[in-house]
Amino acid sequence: MKVLIFIMLVTTVVVSNVFFTVDSFAQRGMGRRGGCGRGNQCYRMYNQETTEKISGEVVSIEKVIRGKEGFSGIQLQVMADEETVTVHLGPEWYIENQDMEIEEKDKIEITGSKSFYGGKPVITAYEVKKGDDILVLRDADGFPAWRGWGRHSDNQLLKREEAIGKGGSGRGCGNPGCRMNSPEMQEKLIEATRDLKREIKIDIMVENGGTITGNVECKRARYPENVVVSIKKVGDNNYPAPEEHGIIDQFNLIFVPHVLAVQKGTKIDFLNSDSVQHNVFSPPDCCQPLNLGTYSVGVVKTVEFNEACEIPILCNVHAEMSAFVVVLDNPYFSVTGKNGAFTIENVPPGAYTLNAWHESLMTVSKEVTVETEKTKVVDFQLMKRK
Repeated sequence: MKVLIFIMLVTTVVVSNVFFTVDSFAQRGMGRRGGCGRGNQCYRMYNQETTEKISGEVVSIEKVIRGKEGFSGIQLQVMADEETVTVHLGPEWYIENQDMEIEEKDKIEITGSKSFYGGKPVITAYEVKKGDDILVLRDADGFPAWRGWGRHSDNQLLKREEAIGKGGSGRGCGNPGCRMNSPEMQEKLIEATRDLKREIKIDIMVENGGTITGNVECKRARYPENVVVSIKKVGDNNYPAPEEHGIIDQFNLIFVPHVLAVQKGTKIDFLNSDSVQHNVFSPPDCCQPLNLGTYSVGVVKTVEFNEACEIPILCNVHAEMSAFVVVLDNPYFSVTGKNGAFTIENVPPGAYTLNAWHESLMTVSKEVTVETEKTKVVDFQLMKRK
């Protein structure tokens, strides 16, 4: 499902400071490098104290190109109170993957942070309403929805819900877009977090094999969990795919598990065990784009993953939801828990490259040599990406 932007897209190469500072669109890897994250200049330009709501008619829809890098975003020109206002929405890929349709001459309501550039009003929108439809772009603090897999903290989510509960614009609790508070669903979430596998791979038995074990430390992360430690290549990386399916389920507007590491060729079942509908998709510029559409509670959709890469998993309906599928060429990998420990067993003796991947930290590689029936200890310290 996509936001269908009709009539005319005016393409503009923007060199002014307003584009760079008010909204970078976070298109650079959608949160993997750069973009509009907390602490970034464009994030700081979003000022809660200047938040206001306007209503008007869409005059034009523009695709804006960000400098030499060519990252494109969507903005609107809206006629409100006999004044034309520029409204920054977000990156083109994100807008095109939303369910709400925006056309010229549409009557819309925009809530966002207002500023002025060259004496003209500019609004960085966090929400656009058209009839009963709502397009969520940022939370009440200005944090971009398209960086959902950066995982908003519980405090940030509560701020958003509190704003809704106090009469601010948005969807009420109990509807899609507001975190559920059902004790039963919370219990299911806890059980799924404990029971669902985070590694899907075949079992390998190697005569006289060795073991690689160690610990991971993550700077600027609360816990050193969900780090995928893997051997880049073992032999010719020609291994049969697992028959077992992986599972990513949804409870209380949360994907479980948050990181699922699988061997290449694995099929993953995407369940919806929540109390609301969800729309599961990955960004169109990632290594395996997918869009499972919006589906109801109890529905299962299955996808086969055949390329070694990292795939962000998002929900069009709930911007705060995020997960990752990490696809690997061989079965020699391990996903860390909260203690940061990992173990890879039955490794054929030899020299290898060991990688430690985290969704928001810099990947670290180390050369290791595995000896017959011996354990090699390798520790990692992951830092913020430059």
